[in-house]
Amino acid sequence: MHVEGLASGVEGLQRGAVIWEVTEGAGQFAGATGLITSNFTVGAKGEVVDNHYVRLYLPDQRKS
Repeated sequence: MHVEGLASGVEGLQRGAVIWEVTEGAGQFAGATGLITSNFTVGAKGEVVDNHYVRLYLPDQRKS
């Protein structure tokens, strides 16, 4: 994984994003696939705002 801070256009604020791919799950998430994204900013004093967004696809349990 590569994470790189980028200038945001606001003095002293860096921005970035990461995407994780979900390839399997366990328990109630068995067979899950999807994506998790992290969109974040880091201020000049180290303050962090980090938002995660999740899109999971679960297998249809009714097709047993």
